[in-house]
Amino acid sequence: MTETLADILARAANSAASLWLIESADTEHHLPYRALYEHALRRLAALQAAGARPGDQVILHVKDLYRFLTGFWAAVLGGMVPVPVAVGHTDAHRLKLLRIFALLERPWLFSEHGPLERVLPLASGTEGLPAADALEARLIAAEAEPGQEAGAAHTGARTEDLALIQFSSGSTGDPKGVMLTHRNLLTNLAAILRCAGFGSRDSMLGWMPLTHDMGLIGFHLTPVAARIDHWIMPTDLFVRRPTLWLDKAGEHRVTMTCSPNFALRHYLNAAQRHGHRPPPLDALRLIFNGAEPISVPLVREFLEHLAPARLDPRAMYPVYGLAEATLAVSFPEPGSGLQALGLARSGLGVGDAAVETLPGAAVQELACLGDPVDHCEVGIFDDQGERLPTGRVGRIWIRGGNVTQGYYRNPAATAEVLHEDGWLDTGDLGFLGPCGLVVTGRAKEIIFAHGQNFYPQDLEALIERETPVRPGRVAVAADRAESAEDDTLLVFLVHKGPVEEIADLAREIHGKLVAHTGLEDVHVIPVPRIPKTTSGKVQRLALVHQYREGAFTAVDHAVESAVMRPDPQATGEAGIQGRLLDICAQVMPRRAVGPDDNLFEIGTSSLELARIHEAIETAFPGLVEVTDLFDHPTVRDLARLLNERLSRH
Repeated sequence: MTETLADILARAANSAASLWLIESADTEHHLPYRALYEHALRRLAALQAAGARPGDQVILHVKDLYRFLTGFWAAVLGGMVPVPVAVGHTDAHRLKLLRIFALLERPWLFSEHGPLERVLPLASGTEGLPAADALEARLIAAEAEPGQEAGAAHTGARTEDLALIQFSSGSTGDPKGVMLTHRNLLTNLAAILRCAGFGSRDSMLGWMPLTHDMGLIGFHLTPVAARIDHWIMPTDLFVRRPTLWLDKAGEHRVTMTCSPNFALRHYLNAAQRHGHRPPPLDALRLIFNGAEPISVPLVREFLEHLAPARLDPRAMYPVYGLAEATLAVSFPEPGSGLQALGLARSGLGVGDAAVETLPGAAVQELACLGDPVDHCEVGIFDDQGERLPTGRVGRIWIRGGNVTQGYYRNPAATAEVLHEDGWLDTGDLGFLGPCGLVVTGRAKEIIFAHGQNFYPQDLEALIERETPVRPGRVAVAADRAESAEDDTLLVFLVHKGPVEEIADLAREIHGKLVAHTGLEDVHVIPVPRIPKTTSGKVQRLALVHQYREGAFTAVDHAVESAVMRPDPQATGEAGIQGRLLDICAQVMPRRAVGPDDNLFEIGTSSLELARIHEAIETAFPGLVEVTDLFDHPTVRDLARLLNERLSRH
């Protein structure tokens, strides 16, 4: 293999295929691959004029899809290394950008003015962070559109050169950058195209962030490599209007799309509220379902709901992958649909034999995720590194041409997961069975919420930083009921007195975590001590196991009773306004929202709006649509609307 990503785009530019950027229900920006290539070359001329050279890293910190994509391909064509970083709405996200900038060797910051002006005040030059003038000296303005002058000729890279650094979407305290070479990417892209049966008549539509491997690699690089048409919908547009996702899929008769677990529920909630009837979806042959654990009952509900739209149930495509594998690890046979096994929860420990069991309360249905893709080997190992036979639960290890060589400038983190013989420990648990790979749990203890990953140590640090809890006296873990789409957060707090003494603290912790993660199901559980290994590592999984066994049921209920205050009936406009202000304070604890503040003018993000709407829906079921927030953007206006609608019920 001698090709690079630049060759992939150059070849696509000679095809008739195109990209469309969806801006609204009625507006799409058409960009043939030829135009994408030419615009990227012009953008490259701007990067080179600023001083960027082959091998430099280019941080892509932009929300606009067109700017992101032309910036990405400009870096690729110039032999530079793109580093996608999400534009967040909290200081934690902005500090993550600064830490990444400090970690990189020769970084350039390709950013828009709006996001950047919120980052600069945090660039203090202390605690290993860059100073503001250091950022500005390496800034390349994304607003400067590619000109009409001739673009630069692209600089050749080698197949073994670093092509992309993919930072975790969750960990903000110590972000780890997965290093991917051109060989890694092209190896996995070829495997995806063959194993999913791509053909010239296929087309794709994705809405996941381009800073996520599924969004960038799965639903942009893959169709470019296949030289087929594809559509990209901004993530915040999907959050606001989830039904538009399938409207567009049906309108354009696309054959492939994607949706993690949380998004299926987000769509169903919106569809049921609005009575949404999508156009015919019989053209869809694959809906890639990955990026987080798959809820089998939810998938069945989704397929049943869309049966009238002629969606083929065999289109559901549960897959497994991770950034360390470039993207894809295992795919089922296309058209095989959802396959699942019912397994006893008590028999899913490392070394246990996975035995299919009749349905019952103690049985968990797990999705079959297919066989390893080309050039990727999957093995199941015990905690001592001994390979386990088929059907035994263990740690999922992978190796092959698609697997990273480690984390950027982080040898300690690399040594934790990568073995000398090339095997990489994914941190997940599972087994290989007749239907392929089945993932049973997470040894890495990553917490999933609304398509994002959160690390327990980050949430523990948040609690220690923003509440009176002292370091070392809290452990955060997660559990998930079979029918749930998100994790339940378990906060184990060292406390030996009456539970009533921690009621106020439990309320404070709950509010902080709800605002940070979006998870509503948070349990604060007092424990006499936090168990640790002899080396001092917190044993979170041991606490989760005790929780599942019912060891904390009584104290959990006692804390819940102490925390729950009597909920005064919110009658009248003033009472409703107070409830709404409380909701805003929970979702946006760092912002003081007044009754007459316009939610859009104070910088409320699309995800925060979605969380506000979900909380209002819980408090006032069926009375407020997402669109009402746009028509009544202040708390006072929204309270007046709710009061009117309540008076008619």
